[in-house]
Amino acid sequence: MAAGATNRGRYNIADMYFRGATRPTNYYMALVTNAVTCGVDTNTLSELTQISDGGYSDGGQTVTFDNLTEGSSLANIQVANQAWTPTTSIAPVQAILTDDNVTVGSRDIFFFWDVTGTSIPPGPYTVIDAQIDFAFNSGQWTERGMYEVLNYCFNSGTAPTNLYMALIRATSVPVTTTNVLSDLTQINTGTGYSDGGYTLNLDATDFDTLTENDTNDRAELQTKDLVFTASGDDLDGSGGAGARYSVMTDHDATVANRSVLWWGDLVSNRNPVDGNTLTLVDNESRITI
Repeated sequence: MAAGATNRGRYNIADMYFRGATRPTNYYMALVTNAVTCGVDTNTLSELTQISDGGYSDGGQTVTFDNLTEGSSLANIQVANQAWTPTTSIAPVQAILTDDNVTVGSRDIFFFWDVTGTSIPPGPYTVIDAQIDFAFNSGQWTERGMYEVLNYCFNSGTAPTNLYMALIRATSVPVTTTNVLSDLTQINTGTGYSDGGYTLNLDATDFDTLTENDTNDRAELQTKDLVFTASGDDLDGSGGAGARYSVMTDHDATVANRSVLWWGDLVSNRNPVDGNTLTLVDNESRITI
């Protein structure tokens, strides 16, 4: 079935995972008519017209998720099959995934699917295999990173306690299938760089810019400026070539096992001399799902 993500949903996903915003206790699937079509710029359920039927409750019904997978340059998860038993004939045109705001009309819309078919009582109306595909910003996000975000936001996964920005040499290039930090080579420690990199808190101070961009249909997330100061030698130590990539990881206590979420290309090797700094300015990820 045709599907899409809203810009509001993209924003909320970034806000939950990276800035500590509250994750919904429940998600809901609503059914809507063709009076107004949900699109990427639709924000809340009040902008649409739900079906009217005695067997349908305002706001729809709570959902669960299954089949979380990663691979082939994406991660995906499915909404478990949803069934309604209508009292009259219904023919919705879209199924809508929302959060759990107590004011139904104010529920933020995350995803939408085009649906077809008519249900005539006593037969049920069922939405089957409503799938969420994350393939955002291919070439910057890893499959593991997409998986981790889906797992936390929709599959009751554990929230990270912190995230980290590591500096990586050019000898190991991050790619979509990179999984953990041990797959890459960090710069030397001891002269201004610590094993695992820069610690980031999950808040609006360390992830200081989050924008819902309705012009380019994406959410844009930036970190604050991250400063690494060479001390006692070049930042990468004696003989080191310097950092070529910045890599965002999760918080695993074993640094080598930290999942790689996304990376940035510093264009050339960066290795400031003793007393000078390397500053990562507005490290950005664009969530386009």
